[in-house]
Amino acid sequence: MSPESIPLGLSSLRSLSALSATPLWPPPPVAEWPRAAAEHGPRIAAAAVEVADRLLSTVPPLLTQALTSAAGGVHRFLQRYSVYVTVANAARPVLRPVVDKVQEVLDKIPPMTTLPGRLIWLALLLLLALLAAALPSFASTLHDPTYYSAASFPRRIPVLGDGGSAPVFSDAGFNVEAAAKMWEAKVGCARFRWKHRGVLRKYSYSAAFPRSPSLQDPSHVQCSGMQLRHVTILLPPGAESWMWPHKLEGFYHCPRCGITCQLSWSPLMALHADATLHALRAYLNLESWGLPRNKRLFDVGVSVYPGSDVQLTYSGVHHTLEAGRRQFFSKIKRQDVPVFRASSHCQYEWRQGLVEDVFALVPHHSFGHCNNNMNGSDAELQLYPECTHPMVSVLKQEITACAMSHYKFILSTENTRLNGYVTEKALEPLEAGTVPIYYGAPDIRNYMPPDSFIDGTKYTAAQLATLITALNNDPVKYMNYFAWRMCGVPGPLAHVTALNFDTFPCRLCEAVSAKGGRMF
Repeated sequence: MSPESIPLGLSSLRSLSALSATPLWPPPPVAEWPRAAAEHGPRIAAAAVEVADRLLSTVPPLLTQALTSAAGGVHRFLQRYSVYVTVANAARPVLRPVVDKVQEVLDKIPPMTTLPGRLIWLALLLLLALLAAALPSFASTLHDPTYYSAASFPRRIPVLGDGGSAPVFSDAGFNVEAAAKMWEAKVGCARFRWKHRGVLRKYSYSAAFPRSPSLQDPSHVQCSGMQLRHVTILLPPGAESWMWPHKLEGFYHCPRCGITCQLSWSPLMALHADATLHALRAYLNLESWGLPRNKRLFDVGVSVYPGSDVQLTYSGVHHTLEAGRRQFFSKIKRQDVPVFRASSHCQYEWRQGLVEDVFALVPHHSFGHCNNNMNGSDAELQLYPECTHPMVSVLKQEITACAMSHYKFILSTENTRLNGYVTEKALEPLEAGTVPIYYGAPDIRNYMPPDSFIDGTKYTAAQLATLITALNNDPVKYMNYFAWRMCGVPGPLAHVTALNFDTFPCRLCEAVSAKGGRMF
């Protein structure tokens, strides 16, 4: 049989058995492959070209030209490497029903000259384009075969000592370690990391932080623009009693651009200072109203917003500014009273009404001056005397954080609801090991780890009470809010931490150096 006598089109593939008397299985010995290739290669190549011609009759001319070129390449490839035809013969019984089905589907598609046919082919081409775009992203998630494997993570998650075989629920309360073991057995880090693989790719695969509308890129510094090798910043008179600048006083080496930096409230230590902080030319304000509109009043602006010269977040603020601070975590959380709150600023009516609506439906302990139901400001230490442990300083803020760790949830309400205004009310509950129910910045997801908080604005008071009750009685679903920590998926929190008080002195000095200093 000559190549010209081979039936054309997809139907010709059904007649491959007529191309040779060679049995389908087992395949011929290797020594006979050259003869089989020479015999069958041209025929299969011609059939493939004819199949391509059949498909090309239904697509636009430009695509036709591209596919014709590809078909010619396939033809030449098969002619050169036709030894693989033997393998195709062996797979013929499997391919035959597939080919029949493809032929049946193609026969049902309207021709390109009709509107339905054009729409169908347009949809198919769009689907192929989407698959092509998604393929590199999917492949990148699998670059490490052990990345999402449960074997990559410890089978036992240590949380505050050895809980042994302690039950999750007991008269003492809710055992965090036992609940973590239950979560690991039923969900596990492999599944959690796969769910948030997009977050892992975005924040873990390169040293540079992704672009964010809410956060500056801390690595985007033009070191070539530094005009000073050493920067001295004078804190204003009285700063020794003003906690934040005073606690940052000291000498710093900034390795990113190789400059040195000194912050001091003493004029003797800051002779010939290049800038002053807060009072004069370097202006710091972490409240919601941000920087003055008249930018002629300052040279370097510091605030919580990304449009400032230096953005400063509240991440770890108390750890940095309170010397000797050691956080205490309770491994037993209250089961009878799930919600905690401590607030002393009661002038914000919008949040007071919201808090009262929620508290009317769920058991809670409210400390501070607002909605207090604990009879006194010292109730925290009376309830939790372990918060005075020697390893914990007796700072009020730390006592509150210690008490907070005994509860499953904290009702966190900002003073105002503005994009970018995210304070310790959102971040400190993560440090204390509890779940914030957050009311505040609409862009809060740009700051928090995945599945680490409850956005209270998405629920009515009744819906929120139902959710709290359900999570309070389901240890697996509740512990899912801590999976980001157990599985190492901090997400945007890594970016937020890079802009906190630990890095602030060097970032401020770099901004002053870029301005040339002497801001008086």
